[in-house]
Amino acid sequence: MKTIIEIHALQNYAPSNLNRDDTGAPKDALFGGTRRARISSQCQKHAVRKYFDEVSSDFIKSPHLADRTKRLLSELQRKLAEKGREGEDVEEKLGMVFSSMGLKLKDNKTEYLLFLGRNEVDSLASLIDEKWNEIGDPAARLSAIRSKLKDNLSGDEGKLNVIQYVLKISGDKPKEEGVVTVENNFDDILNIVNKHWDSIDPSKVFDDSGKPRKGRKKSDKGDWELDLEKVLKDGKNEVSALGESLLALLDGGKAVDLALFGRMLANMPEKNQYASCQVAHAISSHAVEREFDFYTAMDHLKPEDTAGADMMGTIEFNSACFYRYAVIDWGKLVENLQDDVDLAAKGLQAFLDGFVVAEPTGKQNSFAAHNAPEFVAVSVRRNTAPRNLANAFETAIRVNKTESLTKESATRLSAKSAALDKFYGTTCNARYVVSEDTFGERFDAKGLGKQEESVAAVIAWALSEVTKKGE
Repeated sequence: MKTIIEIHALQNYAPSNLNRDDTGAPKDALFGGTRRARISSQCQKHAVRKYFDEVSSDFIKSPHLADRTKRLLSELQRKLAEKGREGEDVEEKLGMVFSSMGLKLKDNKTEYLLFLGRNEVDSLASLIDEKWNEIGDPAARLSAIRSKLKDNLSGDEGKLNVIQYVLKISGDKPKEEGVVTVENNFDDILNIVNKHWDSIDPSKVFDDSGKPRKGRKKSDKGDWELDLEKVLKDGKNEVSALGESLLALLDGGKAVDLALFGRMLANMPEKNQYASCQVAHAISSHAVEREFDFYTAMDHLKPEDTAGADMMGTIEFNSACFYRYAVIDWGKLVENLQDDVDLAAKGLQAFLDGFVVAEPTGKQNSFAAHNAPEFVAVSVRRNTAPRNLANAFETAIRVNKTESLTKESATRLSAKSAALDKFYGTTCNARYVVSEDTFGERFDAKGLGKQEESVAAVIAWALSEVTKKGE
């Protein structure tokens, strides 16, 4: 039985610029034919992840969180130093480790941001420490490959030399990728060589002085040579046995934020994790217009008889009542956390609490718009599709000077929820809480379930609903 948890919040921000675009202006969007203020889903998720770190001891332990970084190399160096692995060879060996996993480095950083659980990074460091003496000796591994070839083939040195040349393992300083390819495909290579043994002619590859012939075309190559080159090409991006062992550790590490928001690793899609949580872009329930704050700054040490500002500029801002929405797939969250129901419950509690209280930090030093939500509703629904209620505001709200935007938005939200339940023949299993200062004691949002006295009570109800036995 699929269970989803949805959270709806109304948050009326004072003048602010919480989430800006590339021009520095507050983000916005057209909705219902009018311009609306907007806070991106990425911005909201970032705020929640920061909240997780700040209060992790209250809900989840730090190892059950993740970090997004390009600096995995330096983090592993730090952890290995704690294990006594220091010196000039650390960076070199770690470079080989990254190569074995199929990860490329540029300026000691990975090509793209990796979202890795802290437990995953700890496990990587532990395995690297354990396998330390096995890492980074391609010359020794090359010698082993040559010995293995010699043991499995007849003693024709000329043929062995030309086979090594075609396999690109004839030099004294082989590349890690080349050694890995031959190691991983040794049986296939051996089959090709045995199949074509009689037709292998070193003189067609080397001249009389024993040097490779120049200007050879594809038509000059024998079938055995073409088949070996195909093995090298197909195996170019393969990982070594060590790399496979390291990659096997990338199981999400039971990191709550990774389990919620998912990850994509471009060159290892099998390690992707599908998000159990979706967060909508927050939009204002009403139309907005951009405003400008003109500011000046003075040089405190300039002569008193010098007039004029020493710096001036403008900051764009707006004020808006935002509708915010997110949905969590309970079953997927538990699955992503390796069936740890207790950790999933703590993660859900942390997310719901963080979604309510965490806020973007954009331009807060300039505006201090710390305005908490005054309407929060949480629903627990089963075997049904998610239901974002943003269409309650398809027609932008307009209020007079004595009316509350937040209260009118909540009224619209409740009415939309009730109308959709009637339309689809469903029943809303939800709880909500409102600020009595804004809504008054008699406000009733029946379309969103029963009223609770606090946000904590709403979240506690949701947790009890999803963790019911047999659900």
